[in-house]
Amino acid sequence: MDSLTQIILGAAVGEACLGKRIGNRAMLWGAIAGTIPDLDVISNLWLTPLQGLVAHRGITHSLFFAIVFSFIIAWLVKRYYDSNLYTKKGIRRLSALLGSLAVISFFGGLTSLFYIFGVGSMALALIGGALMAFGIYVVYRTWKYYGLVETPINIKEGYWAWYNFFFWTIFTHPILDCFTVYGTQLWAPFDHTRVAWNNVAVADPGYTVPFGILLIAVSLYHRESAMRARLTRIMIAFSIGYMALTFVNKYYIDQIFENTLKQEGIVANRYMSNPTILNNVLWSATAETDSAYFQGSYSHFDKEKKFKLVRIPKQHHLLGPHVENDSTLTILKWFSKDYYSVLQRADGKLQFNDMRYGVYNAMKAGITEDDFIFKFVLVKDVKGKYRLDGDAGRPPKGKEREMMSVLWNRIKGI
Repeated sequence: MDSLTQIILGAAVGEACLGKRIGNRAMLWGAIAGTIPDLDVISNLWLTPLQGLVAHRGITHSLFFAIVFSFIIAWLVKRYYDSNLYTKKGIRRLSALLGSLAVISFFGGLTSLFYIFGVGSMALALIGGALMAFGIYVVYRTWKYYGLVETPINIKEGYWAWYNFFFWTIFTHPILDCFTVYGTQLWAPFDHTRVAWNNVAVADPGYTVPFGILLIAVSLYHRESAMRARLTRIMIAFSIGYMALTFVNKYYIDQIFENTLKQEGIVANRYMSNPTILNNVLWSATAETDSAYFQGSYSHFDKEKKFKLVRIPKQHHLLGPHVENDSTLTILKWFSKDYYSVLQRADGKLQFNDMRYGVYNAMKAGITEDDFIFKFVLVKDVKGKYRLDGDAGRPPKGKEREMMSVLWNRIKGI
């Protein structure tokens, strides 16, 4: 999922592991550990877009990485606390600064959501002002109690306590990613299958916002407070409960999609469903037949319990013969789990469309090359092999507001 959600999850898991003993420091270390797997994006500086597609959510998102890397970071952090460096005023203020930046990022992200969904300027100003005022208060508390006046507690956690802490704060990151359609290579380097349960969007404010608010509320209480312990249990229960409900929701959606296919007389070889971005109300589903995909959407606010489908021909023949020997196509087929269609663009180039994401506006007449959410433009090199032309898998450029408008209307059942 998105980085903000992963930071919140890491901080929450850190609080559950060591919060009672080391206070908000557990949240800070958990937030840091929770974002470590996503540092694989640094490899994009030297990898090609295609190589980056393979590397992202690869080895750093695996059980193997969590087991091995936790040995290293646990040893480093234990050495840090054994040295008593954390008692120095400069280090304490640096910790307060990091915590403050995390809070500001969270509330800034909340405010941006209202802009994305087109909330009016007056409402945006009022909501944004209230959120930032609360954020400033939390920052003030952070500095007051951790950067300025708090007497540092004696932190003498054992090595295995730190190992357990970092294993869970790191490993819950790829576990959370498994809930999304993008998936993660959980068993790398031994198996590169992408584990994807398709029940949560890669960014979902319905999960992130309440989770983050509960986390901030927990941080405002003393580490030994009964209220802090109670709020921590509520926070963890919310996270588990939300994910459980999305599985129930997915089962319900799948039943509607199966009924839709039956009503339309479509015999599918296989199908998949997943929530659209930023919500768990509007779902997209794709059914595969021998020659085409049937892709559509359904919102819980739709008046009729039926998916609105559009037929998209596969056109795999456009790729030509011997596609199994082409390394670029092999990777793209692996990445899309063989849910792909091909079309010829207006400029004559071929476009490989990842049909797991489908089109952003299946309701309009005439699907064009710009309507596909995740796509790859292909050209041939001098050896006759395919390579990517431009960025990998980018949504349509310049259509962000239009896409959000379509999304918002479909969520409302329009």
